[in-house]
Amino acid sequence: MNIPPTLAARKTRDIIGQEENLEKIRQTICSPDKKCQVILIQAEGGMGKTRLVEETLWRGGHPEWRQKRPMPAEYAPQWDWSQGTSSCPPIISNLIDVIDIRLHAVGPFVQALRLSIRDVADGANDLLIFPEYDRAYDRLKYLEVQGAEFGEMRRAAEASTKAFIADLQRLARQKRVVLVIDTVEKLSNITSKWLIDRGLLDPATA
Repeated sequence: MNIPPTLAARKTRDIIGQEENLEKIRQTICSPDKKCQVILIQAEGGMGKTRLVEETLWRGGHPEWRQKRPMPAEYAPQWDWSQGTSSCPPIISNLIDVIDIRLHAVGPFVQALRLSIRDVADGANDLLIFPEYDRAYDRLKYLEVQGAEFGEMRRAAEASTKAFIADLQRLARQKRVVLVIDTVEKLSNITSKWLIDRGLLDPATA
């Protein structure tokens, strides 16, 4: 979706002029369809992309954003996506900003995704546990400390990535998972080729 330049303005508590885009995002997030979907928000800098993402986090019921901005007294149902269909409330990750070039590599990016989901857990939600990935990642870090040879480290890194995908797929079969990533335009085709290979990034828009 594209954000019209006329909507760029200083940040306010209530988002203005974005209801159509927000409704498209809500329909995608709360759809009963189990297929993986990517919502790409495109606009020039300063046009309100991050503000739209923040509004998505708030409406989706992300605990940190609900704490920052409680639901107002003049409650309107369209503001709260945490109620309704079986796909909602979704599990919404913390906001991941890939302006950090370290996240352009597979391992750090996967770890950032995992932590972004773990941090929204309530401490008692077994659904958000990534057992296979956590074991594989612990082994990877152990090998690193032990000074393992490159080939073994590479195999362990690949195993941890596969384990993360398997755990994420298990989680997604039970609940809608929303991974929120900002500044995607900073990803380069060179460092992020693995995203393109897996169909998670369109080279035409990278």
